[in-house]
Amino acid sequence: MRPPADDGTQYWYPLANLAGDYIRSAIGFLLLLAPTLYSFDSHWIVSLILLSLLFLFGSFGVVTAIKQYSAIVVSFNKIEIFGPRGKSIAWTDHPEIQLKYYSTSRDKAKGWYQVNIKSGATSMKIDSSLHDFHDFMVKIARAINQNQIVVGPLTQENFSSMGIDLDGAG
Repeated sequence: MRPPADDGTQYWYPLANLAGDYIRSAIGFLLLLAPTLYSFDSHWIVSLILLSLLFLFGSFGVVTAIKQYSAIVVSFNKIEIFGPRGKSIAWTDHPEIQLKYYSTSRDKAKGWYQVNIKSGATSMKIDSSLHDFHDFMVKIARAINQNQIVVGPLTQENFSSMGIDLDGAG
């Protein structure tokens, strides 16, 4: 299900950005498939461990596919995910917004961002593999300002590290 084109700005996860996740999922699944099938003749604990790992890699592939077939729309009133697991959060609900940075190197030069948006029982986790993530975060910053949403100091620092001023939203 794709959103209407005129209802806010649309973002998506490009296949090229998800290819690594698909490859990791497939390799893990395929490497565990044969040992799992042969483990049924051995102790049940070995089978259980291998089945759990097989399920983990399979689930990772499914989650990646859900990301690929979803579109995220940021408008003046709300943020909405269209796709297999559609969700919507209104900015007037003053959702809790956290922007986190996960470093993959000691000098923190490499890594990825993840923004968590939560209101009541509805939550969204959107990472920096999203197409035009910086523009997406500028729109989130504008929503924070326009709706006077309070964010924590770590989130403020992470917006700043992206070059986005929460006061000026740009």
